[in-house]
Amino acid sequence: MTESQRREKRYSNDMNVELYLRNEANSETLAGPAHCFLRDLSTYGAGLILTQIHFGPNHLFYTPDEEDDTQLFLEATVGEDKRISIPIRPVWFKLDENEDVNYFHMGIEFLVAPKDDRIADLRNLAINSQSEGKGWLSKVLLKIWN
Repeated sequence: MTESQRREKRYSNDMNVELYLRNEANSETLAGPAHCFLRDLSTYGAGLILTQIHFGPNHLFYTPDEEDDTQLFLEATVGEDKRISIPIRPVWFKLDENEDVNYFHMGIEFLVAPKDDRIADLRNLAINSQSEGKGWLSKVLLKIWN
């Protein structure tokens, strides 16, 4: 998707998050955690990098669309005792083949309102993780977005 087609600018980030596929009828975890990197973030969605997209019979891109009771969640830990869990919808994915390792890029849409507290918590977590070891300009730009 080109920048002109986006609803909002995405901000670069490198943060560890996890994906879980769950049955919403009984809260059973069907797949996960799928460890991945959050590469960019906006209030509407994010770009992820994953090393695997299949978990047994489950495909993290196709299964949520094909089975009514399944839902994909992006999760991250905030502090020592708080966990963010955001329902998401995969929008696109592609395989990036490299000589050393194959990995997947996946674009996701958040299935909560942009003003939802979980989005704000994820954004603040991203700002804090980016601020560590960054210069003053990076910190200022990240704070402006917040």
